Amino acid sequence: MAAQPDPRAASLGWPTFRGGRLSALLSPRWSGLVCIMEHMLLRLFLACSLASASLALPPSQVSVPQQDALSLCFVPPPGAARWSDPMSWPGGSVPGAGDCATIPVGTTMFLDTSTESLGGLSIQGDLIMLCGDYTITADWIQVKGLLQIGTYGHRFHDAAKITLTDDWDCQSPIVAHMPPPATILDPPVLGVEGPGVLRLIGADMGASWTRLMRTALKDQDSLLLSQPPGWRAGQRIVIASTDFDMSQAEERVIGSTAGTAVTLTENLDHTHWGATEGQSFDGSGIEERAEVALLDRNIVVEGVQGGGSSAGHTLFLNPEAGATPRGELESVEFRYLGNRGQLGRYPVHFHHVGDATGSFVRNCSIHESYNRAITLHASQNIEVTGNVSYDCLGHAFYFEDNSVTGCAMRGNLGLSTRVGQTLPSDERPATFWVHNPLNEVDDNAAAGSEGVGFWFETEHGDPNPWTSFSGNVAHSNADSGFMQDERRPAPQPASVYRNLTSYKNRRFGLWLRTYGEAIVIDSQFADNRCGIYFASEGFQFDLFQHVYGGMASATGISKAWLLDSLVVGETTNLGLPLSCEELLAGRSLPQKFAVGDPLLPDWTALTGVEVYDGFIGIEDCTFAEFRDKSLANASCSFDRKAGALHQVFYYNPWSVDPRNYVRGLSFVNDGSTDTRPVYYRTPQGVHPPSSCTSTYQLDDGGLANLVLQDKDGCLGTQPGSSVYPPNPFLDPTSGATFDPDWNAMVTGGPPATPYAQLDFAQLYSMTVTSTTTWDGKPLLAAAALHAVTRDVWFVKAGPVLDICSATSERPIPRIVSNVLTDDLYAYHYDPALTASDWPEQISISLQFTAPGRWVYVTIPLAAEPPAAKVVVNGAPAPMAPDAGALYLGPGNEWLYDAASQRIHLKIVTGGRGSGVEDGLRSTFVINYQP
Repeated sequence: MAAQPDPRAASLGWPTFRGGRLSALLSPRWSGLVCIMEHMLLRLFLACSLASASLALPPSQVSVPQQDALSLCFVPPPGAARWSDPMSWPGGSVPGAGDCATIPVGTTMFLDTSTESLGGLSIQGDLIMLCGDYTITADWIQVKGLLQIGTYGHRFHDAAKITLTDDWDCQSPIVAHMPPPATILDPPVLGVEGPGVLRLIGADMGASWTRLMRTALKDQDSLLLSQPPGWRAGQRIVIASTDFDMSQAEERVIGSTAGTAVTLTENLDHTHWGATEGQSFDGSGIEERAEVALLDRNIVVEGVQGGGSSAGHTLFLNPEAGATPRGELESVEFRYLGNRGQLGRYPVHFHHVGDATGSFVRNCSIHESYNRAITLHASQNIEVTGNVSYDCLGHAFYFEDNSVTGCAMRGNLGLSTRVGQTLPSDERPATFWVHNPLNEVDDNAAAGSEGVGFWFETEHGDPNPWTSFSGNVAHSNADSGFMQDERRPAPQPASVYRNLTSYKNRRFGLWLRTYGEAIVIDSQFADNRCGIYFASEGFQFDLFQHVYGGMASATGISKAWLLDSLVVGETTNLGLPLSCEELLAGRSLPQKFAVGDPLLPDWTALTGVEVYDGFIGIEDCTFAEFRDKSLANASCSFDRKAGALHQVFYYNPWSVDPRNYVRGLSFVNDGSTDTRPVYYRTPQGVHPPSSCTSTYQLDDGGLANLVLQDKDGCLGTQPGSSVYPPNPFLDPTSGATFDPDWNAMVTGGPPATPYAQLDFAQLYSMTVTSTTTWDGKPLLAAAALHAVTRDVWFVKAGPVLDICSATSERPIPRIVSNVLTDDLYAYHYDPALTASDWPEQISISLQFTAPGRWVYVTIPLAAEPPAAKVVVNGAPAPMAPDAGALYLGPGNEWLYDAASQRIHLKIVTGGRGSGVEDGLRSTFVINYQP
């Protein structure tokens, strides 16, 4: 037969021909030399393919395999150890069903057949599959040498499978030594230990995943993709949901491909969006395009289908001195893995490996997983790129703890992430879960979860900003697209979240708590119940700073900005309306209705940004399509308010920074759309208290306290105006105008109305379960602040749902209120308290206003304190001779009025300049000295 070029060889640069050797094409004069060259090339191939293993393994005595004359494949040379050869095994017999086999150190075994269903396989030397459609089947596989299927010099092009079973024919020798106690890993398990290397390099299958170029309609049998995917007929793909319901994701089989067009063997059950929405609003818009992912790979690692708590897992563990287990995984399919509800039993798991430089998981598919997808625990410097997780229970891409650093998580896709059972947090599963910000998290997509898309649970003690967080997409999540619940001190410099895309999430596009500084820039949000929600601790200073910081801590611990971004209420992506309310509205809704009742809170507002406790600045952003809807028929009604800017959506006790501002905002009103810039709910709890039998709510401070300053008049007000909810306590003496469309009060400007914050606390300590006052007095659950001159009241409670009944939340005896400066105030406690129960050890700060601003405030105090125990900004405070002198004096002085049992304080901010950014906090501490 005439020799023909092998196209696979050409793609790899090998001079190989199907049906004959290269030397056979040449004259006898040259054929001998070419044979020698071929032999040298083969040696070079094997040396390169084993080179990275030799970093962790002692060099093996490996014979050079010969190239198969019929295909681009290598076969063991004469005399090499082959699995099928009885002479390769001690005792002269090939391992049979139920046997436990060992490949000793120094032995290189070539797999030339499928194995029997082994009880176990310990690879102390090397096991190499060069080519062929073979399966390794065992209860457990231990790799302390090398298990190799393919290399970068010679990707594996046939069909290989590693199947983990649960027959329990012999005891697993794999022991997890960290953390203690040591635990024997029962089958099914593939464990890579010590110097072991698992090298699985599958064929280049084309794009791991891509996106739609145009919308694919229900009952359609074709897709148009954004790039030629390189896929083939017969392969399985999954198309992501682009609605609120992630279950609209659907698997299909490819019938044929032609360029960017893919024909399916079955019609689609749902519409999958593929369009740029809102492009007319800012020129760029937001990409709402379904992801399409390939599930098949030609190397498969599989567990027990339906195995539940004993499905099987892959684990890298137990590094030894100078030797770290390594995983080189590319184009591998992991399925039916992860032991349901069990810690440490995941499809791909790097466990206490330490510095794992050289390990990677690339372009793999993990699907039908019973417990996570890829987990990194106490391991560093691992590359996780281009992978697909589909139909996974619990957190999918799981960077488990704060010691996971230096890793690259780029270009991964997760969809259909379901509630798991392993940890309590798995009840609200995240497709991407990351602890430490010292990782690269870029260009990933979370395309549907029963919880959130991205969840970042940063820890105390880590002062670092994100290494990189850019280009990530989140949609179709039952909770929120992005969630950062940060619990650490202030990072310097600010963490930057760039080019985020978030749409069709039932609660928030982005929920971000920061204790430091965070910048969200060049991002797009659309079709969420709320686009962006910034949060902090609730107080801008912890109690230690509050008592000891004085003027040293001026700006607070939380700052967040939204910059140069697009926020759209609703787009033309209507989704699939099902409930009566949705059919009435003509689109799917973020509220999930069942028998007419919402399963999530019955929100009354569609909002762009909900302004909350920490300092928040919103600049140079475009808002569009925030419109009211009020519809009704005989069966149901739908009444929803909308506003680009809003308060937090629930009653809460936390403080709100009075410096919050907007600048350079645009609101699209072009005839085809109408956007309301501001909508506020009417707060409660603005009346004087009587007792615990009061019917009005005392825990509504977050709604009532909000002040938002319009720096440049972009809201349509005068530059320097303040916009706040209807709350007489915040009305300046110069007056304010009520805007009925916004349900908001608007002050005049410039200059800006001088607001500030009063932070009043009964000194206390907190543990996980309780709150203890330093003076032994009962916890102060609530207080009312009376603006004496204007005769208006503001009630503020601690963070409890009902101050008169037990709740699961600990009360915090700290009352924070926004106030007008240069005014007189008086605190009042619950009348049910006697003077003997009044707090004795207290502190109060005036903060977040311009230098030289002041308040005169009186506080109940049962007895006059010693002069040395009235301290202002860390030094003894001067005592004024009388109230008149105190009022007219320079400030930061005090006196005690025995008749009324009240201490009088005039608090003045320090600093230089004239802006609210220039003022320095002033703090009085009474009856306590460190």
